[in-house]
Amino acid sequence: MEPAPSVDLALSGADLSWVEPPEPKRLAGMHRRAVVAAALQVPYPVFSLVVIGGSYLGVVDPGSVAVLAGEVLLSLPGLVAFMYWFYGAYRLAQDMSAYPLDTTPGWGVAQFFIPIVSLFMPYQRMREIEEVNASGASGTLLDEPAGGHLLALWWAAWVAGLILGGIVGGVEGLDTSGEAVVTVGLLAVGSGVLSNVMTALVALHIDAGQQGLSQALWDAEPLAPEEWA
Repeated sequence: MEPAPSVDLALSGADLSWVEPPEPKRLAGMHRRAVVAAALQVPYPVFSLVVIGGSYLGVVDPGSVAVLAGEVLLSLPGLVAFMYWFYGAYRLAQDMSAYPLDTTPGWGVAQFFIPIVSLFMPYQRMREIEEVNASGASGTLLDEPAGGHLLALWWAAWVAGLILGGIVGGVEGLDTSGEAVVTVGLLAVGSGVLSNVMTALVALHIDAGQQGLSQALWDAEPLAPEEWA
């Protein structure tokens, strides 16, 4: 295989004929990952809204061990599924890109968990995938991909949830009335719910873009039914 074109070439449009289109089975697998990752974002927001409603009615204690355990058990599968999908999506973007991406799939996932770095680098990695999708078969990079606003809203909610969640613990130790804890806690839950919803939408959006780009790379060549099995 010939070496990948440089970024400068990609900026003016690059011939992607050297790129080997992903196999249909791989694309189908990535689509399943995206759907599962999106679906597993739903339980936590639903649980959080139920807890808020129960707390308002006085029948649920948001700080109870049962509620905290429920939050972990319902949020962890969604996080794992999202990271599993993201790893594959970044790797697929590398394989369909007309220019080299900035890191590896493994480091892309790791950046979600590194302090300080986690506040901005994961957004850059997701934007790279979006830029590859938006480049189309021409390999031309766009200054502002169509999904840029969706990614920005997703990341704003994600970071807000991280920051507010960290503040809640500090406020609990300083506030005796509990009012500040409730206020910040509600904001944290709200941003967490929005983050999960946006995460699901982003996964489905990126997957749709990758499916479309792969079809462009196949250059509308018809495939035998058994190849899609």
